[in-house]
Amino acid sequence: AWQAVEERGLRVGDRIYVVAAEPLRSKAAELAGETAREALVTHYRYAGDLAVLTRVDLLRAEVLGVEMVPHPAVPLAPEEFQEARRLALADARVTGALKGSEEVRVEALVLRAAEPGDPLFSHRVVRLLFRTERGYVRDPVVMVDLTDRVLLLEAAAPAP
Repeated sequence: AWQAVEERGLRVGDRIYVVAAEPLRSKAAELAGETAREALVTHYRYAGDLAVLTRVDLLRAEVLGVEMVPHPAVPLAPEEFQEARRLALADARVTGALKGSEEVRVEALVLRAAEPGDPLFSHRVVRLLFRTERGYVRDPVVMVDLTDRVLLLEAAAPAP
């Protein structure tokens, strides 16, 4: 799959991550009585905010097709999650909110700006949720712009 990505002018070093791989069923092969093992590999590329969908024949080790989808809603790669977590935990305001917690679980939600006029349109933004033994930390609201590698903090809205 990497070779097919590079053949389309998308260099692997351009912050491209594998975010998903899933088996595909080939009805045509089944109807013909043939054995087929195909997969769809999804990469996320920061430059251009693209999902690169590569269909692969696993038995022949052959790329069957590549499609590029702009502004995708795709999951995070583990490396992206770790980068977002690292950026957030490097900030004293975040670690201060977690002070006194024995166990902290970090969860991530990928956010998408739908309007082209939004300053975060075409950016990979992650909302991090911190869960402690007391529940979720409400303040501050922690977001990470992975495209620009910056932390975005907001004060939580007052409770109703």
